[in-house]
Order: sequence, then C-alpha cells, then structure tokens
Amino acid sequence: MLLARGRHQPLEDKCVEDLICRQFGISRETDWPIAAITCAFDDGRPGNDYWLRTDPVHIHVHRDKLILTDDLTLTTDEAQAFCDALARHFGEVLAPRPLQPDRWYIRVAEDPQIRTAPLSQALGKHIDPLLPQGPGAMHWRKLMNEAQMLLFTHPLNQDRESRGLPTVNSLWPWGGGTLPAVPDTPGNIEFYGHDFTYRALAKFSGVEVHSLPDEWSARMKSNALCLIDQLSRHWQRNDLTGLESALSKLDTGWIKHLIQSSTAFRIDDPSEKVSVLWHALDRWKFWRRPEFATQPEPNFRPAMAETRPEIDEFGNRP
Repeated sequence: MLLARGRHQPLEDKCVEDLICRQFGISRETDWPIAAITCAFDDGRPGNDYWLRTDPVHIHVHRDKLILTDDLTLTTDEAQAFCDALARHFGEVLAPRPLQPDRWYIRVAEDPQIRTAPLSQALGKHIDPLLPQGPGAMHWRKLMNEAQMLLFTHPLNQDRESRGLPTVNSLWPWGGGTLPAVPDTPGNIEFYGHDFTYRALAKFSGVEVHSLPDEWSARMKSNALCLIDQLSRHWQRNDLTGLESALSKLDTGWIKHLIQSSTAFRIDDPSEKVSVLWHALDRWKFWRRPEFATQPEPNFRPAMAETRPEIDEFGNRP
C-alpha cells in the first residue's frame, strides 16, 4: 500500500551519513567530519586536528571481488596489540588509537586530500570502487596495502584463524575532517537509533536522542527521525532469514501503525536514492496499484534440462 499509493521522489543522499549530517546541519569538508565528532564522544579530545576513522575490517575474496565485512568481535587487548604493531611499523604516519575495540582513529598532520566512502556504505560490497579517491588517494592506497600485509602476518590473526574467527586483515579509512562548529539545528527534532556513530552526530548537533523502539508510538514528535537500519545490516551479511524477519517488523510495527494513525510520514532509502511520502488521504487512493501487480504471473514450472554440461562457479565442467 505504501509503495503503491505513496508519492515517490528522488533522493540526493547516497548513504545514511549524507542524510543524517544534512538533516542535522553539519558542515561538510571533503568528507563529512564524522571521525572528529565521534572521537570527541569517545573521549579522544580531537582539538583542532584532522582525524580519520581507520576501523578494523575483514576482507574476503568472493570469486573475482574483494568483499568487506566488519563482523569482528575484538577485545580491548587485541585492538591495542594490532594498533601497537601498526604504530611501530609506520610511526606517526599510521598510528591508530583504539578508543574502542571497533573504532580506531588516526591524527593526520594535514589534510590528506582524499574522499572516502563511509564504512556503512562499503559493507558487503566490492571495495575497489569505494577506495579513497582524490589527489592523495595513491598514497593512502599504498598505506592500506602495506598495512594489510603487516596484519596478515600478525600472530593474533594467526591465533584467530586457528579458532575459526575472522581476521583483522585491513583498515577502512573514512569520515575525515576537523571538529566543525556546532550546527544550528532546530531544537524540537528527536532522533531514535541504536548505532553509536549516528547517536554521536545527533548529540553533537544538540538533538534529543532516544533508543529505537520496536514499533512506532504516537508519543513521538511529528518531526522525529528514526533510523531503522536492521534491514541493511542483514542484507550486507547475506542473512536472508534475518532480513525477512526485519522486514516483517518494519511492516507490522511501523508502516502499518503509521498508516492507521493517519500520520504523515516519509521513508528515505539512500541505498535506492528514493523517498516515499505518505499523507492520510493517500490511504483512499485505491486506484493506485503496485507496479509489480501489472506484471505477468511468474512461471514456476521447472525449466527443461539443458543439453550442455553444467558449469560450476569456478568455470569447471563436471
């Protein structure tokens, strides 16, 4: 009903970070200066320096692509040991500070002249198109490659591999910038979400922050911003069972209640670059039907056996 009767509009935001920072009025540098902001909330005292997030990640090979995941559970000691090894090898050029086991930061002497992709945008994807761009990109790609070789041989990674755990085999630089001025955000906005990074952006902007409930409540303000990112997380991890469950909760716990309440709302999906707007009267526009309803019914009959030999995913014939 929402997709069929709501009004679709193009969305300029390419990722959640674009949407959140724009909504909160945070000024953009080359990147959104998320590293400096979250560093402050991790008690890192960013000062006026330039900061980059260099979060630990795991990259695995899938056919001819390198796929990035952050499905790592590190202890404080493990994170410190990895960062100490990097600092001994690179010096101040690449000496991450593990303010949290999964959030590492580096202080950069000057603007590195790179544009980066947020970690949330890169998860579950082929990393090549999302690597740093700009005048300083080659230097930082070289550093990343050298760091990968160092991490590959680290004893902790060998131990993690022996225990069947994903290894820390790369770093993901993103969110570079200096701490911006506090934006002039309207004080009546509420933010609902679980993720530390987005909660930090909201608090920095003076926005009231709440945990995300399981379903919509009429007690929420009319301009509440709710970040429901469970679907993306399951999709990025190829967890189709979790995706189906999260979609059901979105449908019954949020969309259904909102439509029945006659409340106007908007759903923004940066991954598809589309917004869907809903007003109370849209409910009665029964002549609007989903596009897929006009498509021919799928044919579920089993396909005829092919005459050529089957080829597996590696290009080999049986």
